[in-house]
Amino acid sequence: MNAEQEIQFEQDYDKVLESGFLFAAKDENGKWTVAEALRQLRFYTRLYIEKNNASCSSQSAFQMVRDAMASERQLVPIASEPDEEPVTLTASQYQSMPKSVTQRRYQQEPLFKAAVDKLFAEGRV
Repeated sequence: MNAEQEIQFEQDYDKVLESGFLFAAKDENGKWTVAEALRQLRFYTRLYIEKNNASCSSQSAFQMVRDAMASERQLVPIASEPDEEPVTLTASQYQSMPKSVTQRRYQQEPLFKAAVDKLFAEGRV
């Protein structure tokens, strides 16, 4: 990356942090940390944009890499805030969602996961 592209990369990275990056990744000692998640996000996003985006950074590149890493369980969501309200989900709402959306939300949103688990436990889906 040239100097201008490097500046854009850092600005996009800062915006990712400002939006609330709530993931952890396993470090070399086997411990799940946010610091490792951020290091891996930077590393893999840089690789992605150098190979696929002509070294041009974008927030969407960070989002795509984050989503891919989360779907592969390289990143795991950290616990949600205790003051968040539980997600209410009906069987028809669950069944009307695209499979890719339910999979992503199930993996990344602890409150959504709890609502889905409740539907299955009650035998409604």
